[in-house]
Amino acid sequence: MSKATRRLRGAELVAHWSKLFEGLEAASLGVYVAVEEALERRQIPNLKVSRVRWREGGTFSAKREYLRAERRQCILDICAAPFGSGFFFSYWLSVVRPWFTIAHFAGMAATAAGVAWLCFPRLVIPLLVLHLVSLVAMSKERDSLESFLLGMTIIGPFIDLFFRRTTYFEFDTALMFQAASHAALMEVIDQLTSTQGVRSMTDDERKPILRDFFKK
Repeated sequence: MSKATRRLRGAELVAHWSKLFEGLEAASLGVYVAVEEALERRQIPNLKVSRVRWREGGTFSAKREYLRAERRQCILDICAAPFGSGFFFSYWLSVVRPWFTIAHFAGMAATAAGVAWLCFPRLVIPLLVLHLVSLVAMSKERDSLESFLLGMTIIGPFIDLFFRRTTYFEFDTALMFQAASHAALMEVIDQLTSTQGVRSMTDDERKPILRDFFKK
């Protein structure tokens, strides 16, 4: 699994869940591996799983590793860590708008710099190359022409604002991803609590806090 440090820029938090289990003992790495296997068994289409490291505080603070599951615009970061005499679990589900990507900002930079072409004509070739590379990078992250266009620097926001409407299919597939990922984590937690004789969760304790998906 790849490791990275990445902040979610342009993301909207849509769901959160957390629970501290007193008396439960586990290893974060072992939990992440178990959740990965639980996710794999559910055969979620277009799923990407990786490890990310988030800082605990400011720029110079220590980093904590999270398990990341992502599908299209949905990103789920899972935390599993010992805390005091217990073990803590949580996840944060965010939706990233199509144009908020590193490739998009590279394209914006190339487009903006292209305005200076009249003053610096020798820059036109490297600027065009940079822009084309950004578009290729974005196309690899998209699975449809519409998604590709939404990721383009100038066209994307214009299409999304004036022409595109969120569909029932998008709502449903986002909720499917959230439900499947939630079930995978609950499965792993239930196995741990059952094995160690820790009280299992009630139905209310299992419920995540949900907000609107794809809010305009």
